[in-house]
Amino acid sequence: MAAEREWKKWLVGRRQEFEPEISRWIKRTRVETAYSNCQFWQCIEEAEALLNALLNEGDDHWGMILRAGTAYGFVGSYQRALELILSLTERDDLDLRPYRVVIGKRLGNLCDLLGQRENAIAAYHKALECTDWWDSQDGSARERVRRYLKQPFSEKELYDLMSRQLTKYRG
Repeated sequence: MAAEREWKKWLVGRRQEFEPEISRWIKRTRVETAYSNCQFWQCIEEAEALLNALLNEGDDHWGMILRAGTAYGFVGSYQRALELILSLTERDDLDLRPYRVVIGKRLGNLCDLLGQRENAIAAYHKALECTDWWDSQDGSARERVRRYLKQPFSEKELYDLMSRQLTKYRG
């Protein structure tokens, strides 16, 4: 216990040497933890405190934006979610490529929820042009995209998805 206190005292005393990276890392961890624990309002609050700085720096932040955009969608703030997911479509990061179909699917889902069916169809078609890497639901994000081309994504499906997330977290 004494060693821990000494280490903490030393670290806090030298914190300025690690700034701003350590503060940014702590904020990112808070966003990821809140999202993983289905605490979507907290995720949004934590993300908003960090998003503008990251967007301006061009830092590797796409995972946080994806989580924040999804959280906004879950709480019904579809326009803000759309803005965040759209910002991801403008990037060509190698790390982001495996998620292109999922991002296109979410973009189409948000457009459907906002009543923008033509934009949703365009997003779904663009998603189908990407390589399908995975989908946590059924293994094929492309299959879900094809379904949404035929039948628009609805708030009931969003509610069902959120219920599954919460059940998985609590279960």
